Amino acid sequence: MIMARQEKNIILVVGPPKSGIKLLKSGLNFLCTANAAGETTSDDGKNDPGLINDRLLRALGLSSYPAEGLPAGWQNTKAAGQAKQEIKNYLSETPAGSVPLILGDSLLAWFMPLWQAVFEELEIEPKMIHLTRHPWEVARALHKDEGLDLDRGHLTWLACYRNAVDAGLKHRSLLVVYEQLMEEPRLLFQRIGDELALSFNDGPGNSYSLQLGYAIQAEKRVFYADHMTAGEKELYSVFYRLYNTVAADQGQVGSLEIARILRSKLKSLLRFDLYPAYLAAMEQFYSLAADHHEGGMLKSRTFWGASINLIPREHLSAALYAFELIKPDISAFFVDYLKPGWTVFDVGAHLGYFSMLAATLVGGKGTVICFEPAPSTVDLLKENLRAFSQVTLVPQLVWHRDEKDLDFKVFELAHSAFNTAAANSLSIEQEKALDCSITRVQAVSLDAYSFEGDLKPDLVKIDVGGTERQVLEGMTGLLETVRPVVTLEVGHLRGQENEGIFSLESLLIFMQGYDYVALESVGYRLHVRGSVDQEAEGDQLILIPREKLPLVAKKYEVKQGLK
Repeated sequence: MIMARQEKNIILVVGPPKSGIKLLKSGLNFLCTANAAGETTSDDGKNDPGLINDRLLRALGLSSYPAEGLPAGWQNTKAAGQAKQEIKNYLSETPAGSVPLILGDSLLAWFMPLWQAVFEELEIEPKMIHLTRHPWEVARALHKDEGLDLDRGHLTWLACYRNAVDAGLKHRSLLVVYEQLMEEPRLLFQRIGDELALSFNDGPGNSYSLQLGYAIQAEKRVFYADHMTAGEKELYSVFYRLYNTVAADQGQVGSLEIARILRSKLKSLLRFDLYPAYLAAMEQFYSLAADHHEGGMLKSRTFWGASINLIPREHLSAALYAFELIKPDISAFFVDYLKPGWTVFDVGAHLGYFSMLAATLVGGKGTVICFEPAPSTVDLLKENLRAFSQVTLVPQLVWHRDEKDLDFKVFELAHSAFNTAAANSLSIEQEKALDCSITRVQAVSLDAYSFEGDLKPDLVKIDVGGTERQVLEGMTGLLETVRPVVTLEVGHLRGQENEGIFSLESLLIFMQGYDYVALESVGYRLHVRGSVDQEAEGDQLILIPREKLPLVAKKYEVKQGLK
């Protein structure tokens, strides 16, 4: 007689530190009559899952919870390979049966991709409990017990929450909150048993409630959030809005509304030194929202209240969805510098965010000319610009001369930010991976377009992915006579100098020839660059005619180079 293979019954408890993971695990072990040593495979406990995760964290050179995320390529390191083998050995030795093995620690959320790979290899389908706690509770507990500052504590909560949500999409999962564990443990465990189909050998009755009550009493039931000041609530309000949404509807992890709640105003964004970590978490949230969205485009709002269509699974759209803005340095400069009635050229408009912002600032008597050659992006732009009568969309490439038929590289919509006429912006392998195709487009120079329309731009924003020199060479007449301010995306230019792509140094020398001064934003303050060969500290430069520099210096701490 052939016996059916018994599947291993594994429950993962994933959540931020200081959220009651140990308490929830011990309660589940009690109810399921699990072996007290059920989480170790040896007497010395060296392969306990928590110790595996802790050793890996330290092997990666980290000493605390990685709010900024794990190092790039961490899964390919020798340390990760060793940890993966330890996980595999541990899970392989776990007996199959109806009594579940309860796994969980405060690092599990970060290392779930490694555990997930082993689960798939061993054909194990775990169930998951996502335990979360009020962000202020977590941040205060981490501050009190481990000395983490409150900013990092909140970001630790957010990163852990996001990782847990991501892992929960792959498994049968249940979201529960710490407060219910503290206040209604019997009802909470009944719910866990019902929704995860667990068989409790001793129902959540009097004996269990008594023992769990002792454990809860040991936790002292400290609720820091009960004593928050109004200022503290405002400072971290974006986290609390998310948490309150989650706690009120514990079944809808990863829904559009949860992702949407994380959008933050410009003033809230600028205070975070860990903006890259926050943005990375928000990009993942946006990806979740896109996965749950039925239909083509996602809609969001900008920080000034306009509606904008976004591209699913595209990184600039993710930033807009999370924060209601992109490129905060340039956004802030637009707000400070542009005046009603002015004229703005947006070269490489992409989603149209800066065209929309400029149109709002220059008003109905102003003019915005929006240049975008990619056919797929033009369709999106038309929708986003429909409400702005002062914006003219020009579906042409901006070049150093007028052309009727130029090659233009177009990528799939999710990677449309890479669209370019530059010959070598990406490697051949990268272009293939991103589904690059070639289309033929018309090109126009800014000098020719301005002369024909009798236009005198006050500001020209350039974001073209490698053909900056061609754009600048096509506007020498404007640089000599009209003298517009120019903003330039330069993040991709570091160290560049190949066919069709000029280095940042060569562009700055070119602009010096027209007596322009290069400013860059460091910590949201503008500074004059020391020399043309100086490494760029940010991704954006603002090029100012020297005679206009004192006007800019009144609003910014620009002290150098005022001659």
